[in-house]
Amino acid sequence: MTTIGRTLAAARERVGYSIDELSARTCIRETVLAAMEREDFAPCGGDFYARGHIRSVCRAIGVDHTPLIEEYDREHASREEVGMVPAIPPSDRSETTDQAVATGASEVFGRWAEAVRKARGKRERPKSKRERPRPEPREVPPEEDGPENVRPVQPPPPPPPRDGSADEGERYAAARARIAAAFAAAANRYWSTAVTLTLAAAAVVAGIHAWSGSEAADGFMKASMSDTSGIAESRADAAKRTAEKREQGQATMVAEVRERELPDKVEVTVSARARSWIRVIDGDGENRFTGFLRSGEQREWTHPEELRLDLGNAGGILLDVNGRQRGVPGTKGEVTRITIDREFASKRNDRSDSDA
Repeated sequence: MTTIGRTLAAARERVGYSIDELSARTCIRETVLAAMEREDFAPCGGDFYARGHIRSVCRAIGVDHTPLIEEYDREHASREEVGMVPAIPPSDRSETTDQAVATGASEVFGRWAEAVRKARGKRERPKSKRERPRPEPREVPPEEDGPENVRPVQPPPPPPPRDGSADEGERYAAARARIAAAFAAAANRYWSTAVTLTLAAAAVVAGIHAWSGSEAADGFMKASMSDTSGIAESRADAAKRTAEKREQGQATMVAEVRERELPDKVEVTVSARARSWIRVIDGDGENRFTGFLRSGEQREWTHPEELRLDLGNAGGILLDVNGRQRGVPGTKGEVTRITIDREFASKRNDRSDSDA
């Protein structure tokens, strides 16, 4: 008998998907897909999710989900959920389609809510809201419009009569006193600063007059100018000497490079300590070798100018350039490229296998 799991597994294998690829296409975990193919729908999390997973898988592998959903409802769906769908008796077929659908939907929703409430074991508890006591309105006594509540406004008493000339004299005297007090306060606050600035300005003016009119000032200016010119000349001489030394050093380096004897050709010997992939391209762009060297295998290449080595496992290679050991060019599993030319072959940086 063909089951849902066997049908899904056969269709998946027919389209060439693995469990991981099908999981990536349907966003369903691999463990859930594997359980579904074993006819175990418990990891789906319920009948609703199981039907949804079946539809998603069928859509991904190009299978009609309708017969599989019907078989799931017959074989695996819980009886309580299946029984929630009401059957419309023949006597009620006279009702309109909208009324029948609305009635069936309300009954299904009510039974579903009751089943969920029983399954979770939750009881509805009425939520009591604390009602804040409202302040009672205060009774404001009405105001009486009688003449007793009206207070007459009394005008201010008139000022005493004064002599006009005496009043103006007193005001002028008070103004002069305020001005004098303000000047005195400003003088007390800024007096020391004003005196210091005045003395400093006088000293500067006197020094300028005395310096400009004396011969000593001229001599001092001349000495200062000569010292400045001497400093400039000494700096120029130092810069010139530094440039000469730099040129001499560069000339020495060029001479050393020229004196160094370059070999006529490049000879590279590669010894494999472990299985390693290697590609050798010479200076003309020709591929001299591409492949794997087994442990203990040794190869040798020669070119007049240079050889480029691409290494897939630099730690498993020993290099020998023009009869000189270069050691291990890298670490285990490291992918690197080495260009060996006549300049590289002339360097004296021998390394032994133990040093590498």
